[in-house]
Parts: sequence; C-alpha cells; structure tokens
Amino acid sequence: MNGLKNSIFCTLIFLCLFLCCRLQAQQGTIYGRVTDNGKPLQLVNVVCVENGTTGTTTDEKGYYELSLPADTTIQVVASFIGYKNAYINVKLKPGESRKFDIHMVVSSQDLETIVIEDETIRNTTFDRINAKAALMIPNASNDIGAVIKTLPGVSSVNELSSQYSVRGGNFDENIIYVNGIEIFKPFLTRSGQQEGLSFVNSDLVSSISFSAGGFEPKYGDKMSSVLDITYRKPTEFHASLSLGLLASSIHVEDKLDNFTYLVGFRYKSNAYLINTMDTKGDYNPTYTDFQTLLTYSVSPKLEISLLGNYSGNKYSYVPQSRETTFGSLMESYRMYMYMEGNENDVFRNGMAALSLLYKPQKISNISLTFSGYKSIESEYYDVLSEYWIGKLDNNMGSDDYGNVVESMGVGTFLSHARNRYKSQFYTADAKYSTVYGNHNLSFGAQYRHESVYDVLSEWELVDSAGYTIPTTPDSIGFTDPSQQPEFILSMYSSANAKNTLNCHRASAYAQDMWSFELPSVNMNLTYGLRFSYLSVNKEFDVSPRLTFSLIPKKWSKDVLFRFSTGYYFQQPSYREMRDENGVLHTDIKSQKSIHFVAGCDWNLRIWNRPFKFVTEAYYKLLDDLIPYTVDNVLIQYYPDMLAEGYATGIDVKLTGEMVKGVDSWVSVSLMKTMERQIDSVGNVISDYYPRPTDQRFMFSLFLQDYVPNYPHIKMQLNLTYGTGLPAMPPNKRPFSSSYTRRYPSYLRADLGLSWQIVSDKVKTHTFLDALSDMSLTVEVLNVLDKYNTISYTWVTDIRGYQCGVPDYLTRRAINIKLSVKY
Repeated sequence: MNGLKNSIFCTLIFLCLFLCCRLQAQQGTIYGRVTDNGKPLQLVNVVCVENGTTGTTTDEKGYYELSLPADTTIQVVASFIGYKNAYINVKLKPGESRKFDIHMVVSSQDLETIVIEDETIRNTTFDRINAKAALMIPNASNDIGAVIKTLPGVSSVNELSSQYSVRGGNFDENIIYVNGIEIFKPFLTRSGQQEGLSFVNSDLVSSISFSAGGFEPKYGDKMSSVLDITYRKPTEFHASLSLGLLASSIHVEDKLDNFTYLVGFRYKSNAYLINTMDTKGDYNPTYTDFQTLLTYSVSPKLEISLLGNYSGNKYSYVPQSRETTFGSLMESYRMYMYMEGNENDVFRNGMAALSLLYKPQKISNISLTFSGYKSIESEYYDVLSEYWIGKLDNNMGSDDYGNVVESMGVGTFLSHARNRYKSQFYTADAKYSTVYGNHNLSFGAQYRHESVYDVLSEWELVDSAGYTIPTTPDSIGFTDPSQQPEFILSMYSSANAKNTLNCHRASAYAQDMWSFELPSVNMNLTYGLRFSYLSVNKEFDVSPRLTFSLIPKKWSKDVLFRFSTGYYFQQPSYREMRDENGVLHTDIKSQKSIHFVAGCDWNLRIWNRPFKFVTEAYYKLLDDLIPYTVDNVLIQYYPDMLAEGYATGIDVKLTGEMVKGVDSWVSVSLMKTMERQIDSVGNVISDYYPRPTDQRFMFSLFLQDYVPNYPHIKMQLNLTYGTGLPAMPPNKRPFSSSYTRRYPSYLRADLGLSWQIVSDKVKTHTFLDALSDMSLTVEVLNVLDKYNTISYTWVTDIRGYQCGVPDYLTRRAINIKLSVKY
C-alpha cells in the first residue's frame, strides 16, 4: 500500500509541475458601461460564453472591464435578473482595449426562467448555496450551518450542535472561512447544549460555498471539507431585527462615501428547548455575539477592512431529576435518577482581522491579512446522581401494564471537573491572484503562531452497589488504606494534567485554473501545490491537487463531467496531541488522505422548470490516522495509536423548483468508512472496524411551498434521516470488538409556516409599508416528536451487566419568530 501511495503522490507532483509550464496566450480587454435607459446597473454579470470562467460584474456606476483571449472571436453575455440577456461578439488583437457600452432591456413578458450560474464554481467541487433559502430553513440551532447539514455527504445527528461530519471524517476535519479568514471553535465543549452560537452570523452573509472533498490548493490543511462564506459589502442603508423564543438578532449596514460598515448582534437562550429533554433542572444558558465588518476605500485600487468578533457563551444549570424509559417492546425498563450539584461553563473568544486589498489592475489582486484569535474557557461541575432501574410490566392486559414491577439495580455517580483552557493564535497571510490569458493564477503564503495553556482536572466515581463508600478513621470497621491497598477508593475515570504548547505553522500554495477548448469539448483544469510545515513535529508536507472538468459541445443537454484528486495532509492540532489522561504526544505525524472524486453536473428542465442534478462518487484512502471516539460532540483522540482506513460512497442532489417559484432540494448519500490499527512501521495489527462516523445512509429534504394565490404565506419543511452510528461504552479504546452496537436511526422533521406581512409585492397601506420586509414565522420543531439518541449513560444492574440508557435529544417544541427589515 505504501508503494501505491508513493506512486500516486509522485504522479500528482509531476502533473502539477508539468502543467505549471503550460502558461501561454495573450489577451485583450473590453470595457464599458451597462445601463437601462441611461440609468447605470450594478452587479450585472458580464461573462465570456465560450469558457464560462472569465467574467466580472459591474460596479455601482455600471462600469465593467474584462480581459479576453486575443486573436479569436469571443461571445460575451450580460445578464441580470428582470432583464433580457445582451450579447456581443468581439475579436481583439493582442494588447487591444476596446469599449462596448451595453444597453439592457427589461423583460416585458413572462419568459422561461433563466438560470445564471457561476461557471467558475461549477468547474470545481464547490456547491454554491442560496443564502436567502438558507435563512428560511426551520431548525433548532438558529444557525446558518443548518443548511450545510442538508447537503449530500454531510452527516449530523444533533440538532443542538452546529458540528457536522463529511464523508466519514469527524468535526475537526472541516475548515471554515469567513472573508478568507480561518475560523476556530471552542475547545472544551462536550455537548450541543454548551455550544451556543457558532461564528457565522446569518444576517451578514452574502454568499455560501461548500466542498465535500477534492478542493483546491488554496483551501487549507484539512482532510474532509471546506465551507467558504463571504460577508456583504454594503451599498446603501439596511437594517434588520429578529425576535424569537430561542434567539434574537439585530443588524445595521450602510455606505458613507468611501466607508462601509456592517454590524450584527445576536442573543440566544435555548433553556426552553433543553427543558424538553429527559433531564429536568434549572437551566440558564445564555449566548451573545457581536460582529462587525468595516471597510474603507483609500483609492479605487486600495481598500482596508477590519473584521471583528466577540462571543460570550455561558452555560449553567442545576440538575434535579431524570426519568427515561428504554428497551424493546418485549423487555422494557425505566431509570429514575435524582441529582444534586451544579455545572457552570464559560466560553469567551474574540477575533480581529485587518486586511489590505490592492488592485493594481482589474485582473489582479494583492491582499495582506493580519489576524488574532483568543479563547478563554472554563468547565466547572460537581454533580451527584443517584439512579434506580426498574423492569416494566409488558403485559397489555395487566393492571400494572407500564409500571415498574421489579427492581434491577441502584447506584450512584459523582462527577467532578475543574477544567480551564486558554489559547492565542496570531496569523499573517499574503495572497496574489491574476488573470493571464485563459489562466487564473493564485499564490499565497501564511504564518501562524499558536499558544495554548490547558489545565485538565476531572474524575468520576461510580458506585453500582453501595460498596465503594470511603470511611473515616473514626468509623467502625475502619481499615487503613495504606496497609490494605485493595480497599483504596478507586475512580471510574480520572485525568489530571497541566500543559503548555507553543508552536509555529507555515504554509504556501500555488495554483492555476486553465480554461481551453478542444474540437468537441470545453475543458477546465485546476491544479497546484500546497506546502505546510509544523514546528512541533518538524514535519514538512507537500500536497498536490488536481481537478479537471469538461462540457461536451455537441450535446443538446447541459452536462458537465468532473474529476478531482489530491493528497491531503492534516497537521495535528492540540486536541489531536492530547490523550485521555491529558498527556501530550507532540511527535505524531500528520493524518493523510488521498481523494478520488468523479462527478456529473446536469442542468435540466422538469415540468418546464429549471433543475440541477449533481452526483459524485468518491474513494478516500486514509493513512496515519489517529483513532478517536465520539461522545455527543466531544472527540477523544488516542495519539499513541495509529490506523489506516478508507471511506467510499456516492452522493446525489437534486435542486430546483419542485414548487414553481421557490427553490427546494433533496439529497441522498451512501457511505462506508472503516479503519484498522497499524504499528509504527506500518504492520497491520487488527481487523477493519467501523469508524465512529460510519453512517451508511443519509437522506435530507428541504421543501418550500406556498398557499395557492397567496404566495406570501409559505411552508418550509426540513426533513433528515440517517442510519445509526457505531456506539461504544465509555473508557474503551477503539478496536474491532468495541463497536458491538449502533445508535438507533436518526429521524427529524422541522416544519416552518411563515406569513410575509410586508414586502415589495405585499402592502398594508399603513406605516408598516416603510419597511422592506416583515415576516412572522411559526416553527414546529421535531414535529414527529421522535426520540433521537445522542449518547448513552452507562449503568450496571444487579446482574453485573452494563446497560446503556439512551440520552435523548430535544422533543417537540414551538418556536415563534418576528423578522423586520428596513
């Protein structure tokens, strides 16, 4: 296997270096102004029809400038919603600059829907997501990440968490960018209830792009996926206010001459939702977030921007009791638990990024970004839990049907933690991009210093029969533990450590997107190299990546075929270096993954409406894996172990107007991911066993509809089904016999009903018409009232058997939201 990996690696390196030498072609330039009866039109798409990858948009005064290949006849189209497409044909000499003013004509009749698509995105493995539709998805987390969970290849079985796994990877294998800046997440969270607000503020989002694998060299050092989000650049004053039972937000934006500002504030408290779970108590979770994007144009060529964020999440609760019924129809049990104590968790983090963007010419960009991130977290709890398990009467004709008729076990848990975590990351980033003929070139380099301080102090005592109670020296029958060690009080689990880590990371990349024509097809080739270095393990990695796509010219159907491959390295983070006892393993290698992704992108019409059908088949060869287990959202790595494995599957997505005028989509995924342990020299020492993210089947549906003749009254349905993930008892290391069971399947449906009170088409003839939009939404969360299991509480009965009592997620709940835009 190592020989195969080395051959693939060398082949990819050779291809990238060979293609880098193929840069050729000269170019010319067209420029001008796009108007409607003399009125300038902003954000009009001006695109080269032949290759679909060369394009631009008009500025606020309607001006555009576009570089095109010389010595060939090119057709250019200008398109804008509500206007007819305008076409021009041009043949330029090398170095020639020619003016073309374009007059757009308003569509005066009902035409077939025109789908305007960014062909640059289409030629890559990225999926462009409708940001407006993303805001409409009913979900419990009030997070734009809910739309990512509906995509093919993406798995999530926790509505309280923004975390997701992609094609067999775990949460840590996904990278998120906002305006080109990498986003980090809290370290100590172990449950979805603690997470609160994710970084991305949906009120500020302009565009969302997502890749489930096979992505380009410019996107960092993770093995699974990339989420690339861009915040808006304001052009005029807008404001919005959203009030709900679970979350509220407000945002303001405006442009003042050369200065723009985008400001958002969010508040969330999901105590109402958490109280639908089995564990009852006094919950007080509060989450706040403030973000701003400030931009100043020094000149037409130089722009300065500042992205800032502060987030404060507090989670505190006093547990009281829990009642959970579990088992099967033939053998059912009920667990009663009474609790004392409390938990207080605090997660505070802040980020600031200063960026300078210089445009020496329309086709070139140079950017410098300096950013800092700081996180201060603490997790304190002392909780005493006393449980009693009873067997239920299953005889439907019995007077005691459904009641406890036999005691099966009693016991006590005592959990304690005083965990603290601090981190500081400082990053400097430089990027350069330009267009040279049919080539879009990109280069970048980054340096990051990371500092981590971590105090781990936690233990758990389990007493399943009342025999592990410590005695004091004045107790009757006291035995000196120093004389008889077998009577020493032993903990079920414990960890104590204090760690400090300082490290440096450096990376660089070079890539090219090359568009060209062959007699029968249009081709697009994206290739390049990424280099990474980590000071802790002194490892230097080279990651070649390649994607090519083609569109047959003579086909009557608009079909694109695509293939991607690459050697991806994920250098270890602090979380991956720390084992279950808090010991750091700084000598571990980068985890590695070779991607093979083949896909098809088909634009078609069904019921005379536009649809897009996308399918991808993939195989990922995994090496130098660090085995791990997952409990709720807590990932525990075992860095002293090594594994190799694979992930393979197929993803399908159909997007379009299932109901005329509104977008919906359905996703289906089949996947299998396995691993086996190896020793330090690569010898296999175990059989294959399922990885913790081995979810074999996933189905997602987002459906929008409206009342006939009343399109301002809409319905949104978010439906998710996934087969069960592998489950393992706590304090067990991952190996083949550990995964003897799976969680039950996950099924959840969230229903939203919205009434658009005010819009550009709906007027009340009152003062409310001063608003651009006003909507009232009622969400029925978990409308099926399905009991979904996120983890197990493991207890021991009178027979000495360890039972897994399901920890259920949230039950059916109602959320009401009022949204106002101005």
